[in-house]
Amino acid sequence: MSNITIGELISEVLSTPSVSMVVVIQFLLGVALGYIATKIFKYVLAMIGILVLGSLLSIWSIEGLSKETLGKLGATIETIKNIVISFTALLVGPIATGFILGVVIGLIRK
Repeated sequence: MSNITIGELISEVLSTPSVSMVVVIQFLLGVALGYIATKIFKYVLAMIGILVLGSLLSIWSIEGLSKETLGKLGATIETIKNIVISFTALLVGPIATGFILGVVIGLIRK
C-alpha cells in the first residue's frame, strides 16, 4: 500500500464534482449556522465548547495509541489512522469555516 499525503487525499476527493458540491453546501450550511448562532450566542458558546472538547478528545484518543501498539497491529492501522484524521479535517473544515464566516456576518448585521 503506497503512502498518500493529506494534501493529495483532499485534492483527490475535491476533484470529484459531486463531492465538491457537497463541500460547498456544507460551507453554506456553516454560514447559516453561524449567522443564526449569533442570535443565541451564550447557548452556542456552550455548544461549541462541548463540540471542541469532544473533537479534541477523539483526536487525542487516536493519537494516544503508542508506536508499540501500532507496530503490533501492523502498518494498516497507521494508514487507517491517517485516513480518519484526514477525513475528519475534510468533513469538519467546510462547516467550521462557514460557521465562522456566518458569525462574522451575524455580528456585522446586528
